[in-house]
Amino acid sequence: MGQGLTWVGGVVGGFCAAFLAFVAMGGAVTLIIAEPYNVDAACWPHYTVFGMVRTECSIPLADAAWYATAEAARYFVVVPTLALAQLVQVVRTGSTYWLDDALAWGQYAVPIVVACAIGFFHLRARSAALAWVLLILFAGQVAAGVAPHVTRELVEPM
Repeated sequence: MGQGLTWVGGVVGGFCAAFLAFVAMGGAVTLIIAEPYNVDAACWPHYTVFGMVRTECSIPLADAAWYATAEAARYFVVVPTLALAQLVQVVRTGSTYWLDDALAWGQYAVPIVVACAIGFFHLRARSAALAWVLLILFAGQVAAGVAPHVTRELVEPM
């Protein structure tokens, strides 16, 4: 029984480590290569709202490839960023206006952060340097997305 649990833990840890690597490196690379929207280069990743990226390729296979690499990795970074940014606004302003949104995004952010944490601990037992680099890449992207909201308030609609 003990070896079966160890094997399952290794598989889960390995999956989470691969997820952390995908999110950290894919999100960072996407930040580097994405550009503002240009109708002539619509098949290249471009920024949209909340730091997300997307492509509009005429070839479905190219669109799917960009989604599986750039767009998905960036999505897994943006979800915790939105939850944290809105929670920061609740704490900064004392207003509960953004609390519902923070909790809504937070319910999706928690599994992402937990998977990244499991991946970090799994990798740290094998290569501490790699684990720390990936964690810093992931946390840095989240922090960079939250930073503008620490210095200014989100505008509440009237």
